[in-house]
Amino acid sequence: VDARLSFDTAATVAKARSLIAMYESLGVPRSRILIKIASTWEGIVAMEELQKEGITCNMTLLFSMAQAVA
Repeated sequence: VDARLSFDTAATVAKARSLIAMYESLGVPRSRILIKIASTWEGIVAMEELQKEGITCNMTLLFSMAQAVA
């Protein structure tokens, strides 16, 4: 997901859902898709929501103490 959405949970979730829908329309099952999300508090909340929907997520690396605390 675009890093510019790192601090917007709703936009991150919406973008991830749209990516999943795009690939599924091409016949790619969601089990073969990994959505990469920024490790911000908003990104963690988005990941939790997406995983409940069966969308596999990967959090980006941490580069600062602020990200680690989130």
